[in-house]
Amino acid sequence: MPVKIHGKDYKTVAERVTEFHNDHKDKDVSINTEIIQFKDDIVVMKATVKIDDNEFVGHAIENKKSSRINEYNYIECAETSCIGRALASAGYLGSEFASAEEVANAINQESKPVKKQPTKPVESGTFDRNEVVGFKSGNNQGKTYKELDENTLRWLVEECSVESWKAKAIEEMNLRSQEVGDTELSKTLKKMDDTTKKASKEKPYDLKKEVDQLFS
Repeated sequence: MPVKIHGKDYKTVAERVTEFHNDHKDKDVSINTEIIQFKDDIVVMKATVKIDDNEFVGHAIENKKSSRINEYNYIECAETSCIGRALASAGYLGSEFASAEEVANAINQESKPVKKQPTKPVESGTFDRNEVVGFKSGNNQGKTYKELDENTLRWLVEECSVESWKAKAIEEMNLRSQEVGDTELSKTLKKMDDTTKKASKEKPYDLKKEVDQLFS
């Protein structure tokens, strides 16, 4: 029986799975899931629903730190959500595409804001600037922290939810600041050295000679 949330009907994933198998008892059907990415307490999963030669796909992403529920079963939540979306693509849904579980989870996260924990600094001596960040697509795919532009680094520090990426981005920005400081210091020292050399080449001021000229 569909669950009504905010006036809209949502079917649970369990209901959709039951309907799916009941409707296709004489057909070659299957529901398969796989983990696409599993890193830094974030999981991305994909579900594929097959009906004979037809395939319907759904994806879901969950963060272990996003809620107390996810702290213990975020992989299961991601699997349930991606199955629900794949089944919705195959036509098994209420009046909305999302499942009841997915909507309830979203409402729960909105009503209980997660306390933002301070970013744990990278252990001294362990940060490698040549480590690949972990972007799976886009212009930054395959790039190391050293290769990222300033805007991307700032986004990682200010907006990214993956704390390990954020901490490493902070380390990279600190190193760049030190490099700029060292460069400016080198420029200043060189300028002082050049000034000293220039002064040493000029003819020294002879006070005794000038006094003698005044009274001669």
